[in-house]
Amino acid sequence: KMIDPTGASALMRFASALDSTITPRNNKWHTLQSLYPELQKDKDTRLWFETTRDILFRYRYAPKANFASQNYANWISLGAFGSACMFTDELAGGGLRYKSIHIGELYFFENHQGLIEHVVRHFKMTARQATQRWGDDVSDGIKRAMEKNPEQMFEFVHCVKEREDYDKERIDAKGKKFASYYVSRDGRKIMEEGGYNTFPFAVSRYTVAPGEVYGRSPAMMVLPSIKVLNEEKATVLKQGHRAVDPVLLAHDIGQFIFR
Repeated sequence: KMIDPTGASALMRFASALDSTITPRNNKWHTLQSLYPELQKDKDTRLWFETTRDILFRYRYAPKANFASQNYANWISLGAFGSACMFTDELAGGGLRYKSIHIGELYFFENHQGLIEHVVRHFKMTARQATQRWGDDVSDGIKRAMEKNPEQMFEFVHCVKEREDYDKERIDAKGKKFASYYVSRDGRKIMEEGGYNTFPFAVSRYTVAPGEVYGRSPAMMVLPSIKVLNEEKATVLKQGHRAVDPVLLAHDIGQFIFR
């Protein structure tokens, strides 16, 4: 129903401005340092942090990492909806893979200090995609779909939360601070159970009022003006159509016979 493009073009400029000023692709836009100022005075310590930073940027901007395009999508989500989420996953074959998650798929929860520590993602995959990821561990319904219609969609849930039974001495999934569960709604089956040492969902919110979990966006603040512009543009177009193709008033002269 968008008629006037002002809001959409402003959103693109918003995303481009943040992308070029906060996360410029041709610069190293952050650094690493110790929490202890006295360690920063040591040359070897500073070199270690600089080397680690360079490694992070090589992983982040590797061709298959897909960070640059997904980061731009995150800025768009932040400007339009007020909340954005970047998911960092392990790339098959080694490395990192970034994915901007649509806010419509996410439910996230704060802890007692207002930090996001629990995310539930509801998403869809085709039978082919699910089989690529989990192989023969997929549900029977997905296996049948692979034979008849590999592009049939199925629903999944991904839950990541702080692990209650965390044991730092273990080297399996329970030795990771955050638990991860992939569940297939078809067959109600747990597809994968694992974990992360760091929280894999980077949730950002443009501005949050007290008591709110989801963010408010610049687009929400100017939504009345965007709607007014659309109505004005629709009125002008309607009047223009009437000017170039006016309604004709003619007398009714009876029934015509067309041959």
